[in-house]
Amino acid sequence: MSIFKTLGYILGNRKGKPMGNNQSKRIATAVTEFVNNHTNREFTAQELRQYVLGHVVGDTPVAPASADRIMRQLRQSGTINYVLVSRIHSLYKGLTSAFDREKAPEQWVNPPHDTKYGETVN
Repeated sequence: MSIFKTLGYILGNRKGKPMGNNQSKRIATAVTEFVNNHTNREFTAQELRQYVLGHVVGDTPVAPASADRIMRQLRQSGTINYVLVSRIHSLYKGLTSAFDREKAPEQWVNPPHDTKYGETVN
């Protein structure tokens, strides 16, 4: 199955049917490229948004939250993998696509959180 057909189902409506939305597919492709290029490197949500805005050309402008939303959908589908380093700073770290719970550091598998701010506690 092609990546675009797969992305159509990932980004489909609530009934699981593909949207056929080329803009969403272009955003998903840009997000996938960005996260894969940031394997083992940290990035902010703003850097992701800027990358997507600079790489997605279409008839309609890209909504600022689209990149974040699609990044979460791609992670749920297993297409990309990342870890939230700091919620308060919107800081992420790209991981290899295949998430291996056995080899991942404990803090990535079960990160401790400060319930007041949502930050990882050291």
